[in-house]
Amino acid sequence: MKNIVKAQFFQIVRDKIIKYMVVITLLMQVLMVMLPIWLDNQKPTTAGEFFATNGAALMEFPIFYIILVTAQICGADFMDKTHNYELSAGHKRYEVYLGRVIAAAIVGGVGALFFTILPVGIYTALYGWGDKIALAPILLRGLLALLPYLRLVCEFAFVTFIVKNPYVGMGLGYVVFMLTMIMASGTTIEVNSVFLGVTNLSLISMVSKWATYGLGGDMNYIFDASLDAGTIWGTVAASVVFGTVALYLGYVFFKHDDMN
Repeated sequence: MKNIVKAQFFQIVRDKIIKYMVVITLLMQVLMVMLPIWLDNQKPTTAGEFFATNGAALMEFPIFYIILVTAQICGADFMDKTHNYELSAGHKRYEVYLGRVIAAAIVGGVGALFFTILPVGIYTALYGWGDKIALAPILLRGLLALLPYLRLVCEFAFVTFIVKNPYVGMGLGYVVFMLTMIMASGTTIEVNSVFLGVTNLSLISMVSKWATYGLGGDMNYIFDASLDAGTIWGTVAASVVFGTVALYLGYVFFKHDDMN
């Protein structure tokens, strides 16, 4: 399986679609920092306040990145039957399957976490973290976000292995993402729920805040970024359970697929 993973990374660094997605996601996350500064012409807030007010938005485009990258890594080889050559060379089906999922988890899941943190890092370098929000719970939220990201990789890999086409996988992933957002906004499902990966990420990004008013009418916010034990363990449990189920079902389907 090690050789398959290495072969996947050899393909990934040469894949134009993945290169485009990396560049586009990088630009979008950087613009998230710079555009408000350029357009509003206002004094920027600190990095802590930036995360507290933009946490959910920071995770939106990385989710698109996961959808496209996972579908491309797990589905592109169906187009030229590379799987068949690997199986003919003596590799086990679980090696062929997991080799691609592992590559997608590293490039997609870990990559999404990097792109989520990037704007906050830029803001910190430019304007400092500030003293209105503690740094430790934000770092915990960042580490915790990796689990729903990896869960989404497993779920979208499952979809891609079923449809056996990267572009169909991308389209279905986009539809699932949009339906989730519509249902969440319409209160069909709770936006602060660990039940779905997307809403779990929204929950992790939410920071409690209260407005206070000074004698001159100036408004300030008090932030509380602490996470309760229910959110932490709920995220861990949901990510492990749903991610493992998707991973297993994807393998069962691939194991019995005739590969035609």
